[in-house]
Amino acid sequence: VKVMEITSPAFDDGGACPIKYTADGDDASPPLMWSTPPEGTESLVVIVDDPIARNGKGFTHWLVMNIPVDENELSEGILPSEYLTNDMKEDSTFSQGMNDANIAGYTGPDPPEGGGEHTYYFRIYALGDEIDIDINQASPTRQTLKNAMNEVKHLGHGEVTCTYGRD
Repeated sequence: VKVMEITSPAFDDGGACPIKYTADGDDASPPLMWSTPPEGTESLVVIVDDPIARNGKGFTHWLVMNIPVDENELSEGILPSEYLTNDMKEDSTFSQGMNDANIAGYTGPDPPEGGGEHTYYFRIYALGDEIDIDINQASPTRQTLKNAMNEVKHLGHGEVTCTYGRD
């Protein structure tokens, strides 16, 4: 499995998440860019989570699936159920899943007051096939996505992190 590079021009890996991308700001999704996926990749998935939230149960902030392999970025401020770029075709299977705030889109960092600093993981996965989920039925949850991902070959992955906390 190849390691892919994923970065954001909005923050350094391991650095502070700008308030604009949090619940205290605009709650906008940050821009993300990644390296060329491994040969044989048919689709990409991005998952954003905070694994220590809710007393270690974790909190999924964003699920993006079936990103076309020729895309190399997610632009800033993608709205729920919005396509990646203006030139993506209407029949694209790109979709956003249901996060733990019950939104089919991005929800920014929102740690509890006095809960210390949390680390938010932005992970990309290169898959050997598209995720087979009927997005017309309902927005898939993380568990639905994970189950579907287990059915396809993983060819690569990468992660970048940022931190955010409230005193």
